[in-house]
Amino acid sequence: MISHRWSWSGPIWLLGFLVPIVGAASASAQLEWKHKEVVVPMKAAQEEVVARFPFRNAGTQPIQIKAVKSFCGCTTVSLEKKEFAPGETGEIVATYVPGPRMGTQRNIITVQTDFAGEEKSTLTVAAEIPVVAKLERPFLLWAENEARTPKTLGIITIGKDIVEGIAIRAADPTLQVQVEQIDDTSYRLRVTPTKGEVSSSVILEASLAGNQKKRFSAYVRVR
Repeated sequence: MISHRWSWSGPIWLLGFLVPIVGAASASAQLEWKHKEVVVPMKAAQEEVVARFPFRNAGTQPIQIKAVKSFCGCTTVSLEKKEFAPGETGEIVATYVPGPRMGTQRNIITVQTDFAGEEKSTLTVAAEIPVVAKLERPFLLWAENEARTPKTLGIITIGKDIVEGIAIRAADPTLQVQVEQIDDTSYRLRVTPTKGEVSSSVILEASLAGNQKKRFSAYVRVR
């Protein structure tokens, strides 16, 4: 009777060496980022800001960038080429357009590569946009059976040299809205409900130099 004991010794011996080799290959290519988050302070009327994300192929194999995507239409990304040799450097450039937004805005970018085990990197653009105008509180409330008399909210701005005026619009046509300027840095919003229950908002838009506009809102609840 012929023994088959030795028929398995070869493959087992080979597998013992193949596993470390595969493991080494999987760790041989990767993108090394100088930073994955860029904080960019902005001026009040600034139309756009650019954030740069330098990287290097720190591995021993070429790596291909398959896709670079932003989660917001306010941010566009660019990359000069897609394949990078070992040791080669590159840069992803993100251009952020704030539009009517204010405050700190975090915009996420994903970078997808062909490298198994590390196919995706996440980058962040944190734009710090000045709050040029804000309400003294975010809402107006009329209780059940309360008289539908006008109520007001104060609006504080950072100065007439930056904020040229404030426009308003009620999302619900049953709300009568007015805004008046008190002094160089403050305004007053007046809201009058005319009928029925309301759960809506008043949209306010601060006009800045250079035709830039910043938007904020007040919540209105009439029970």
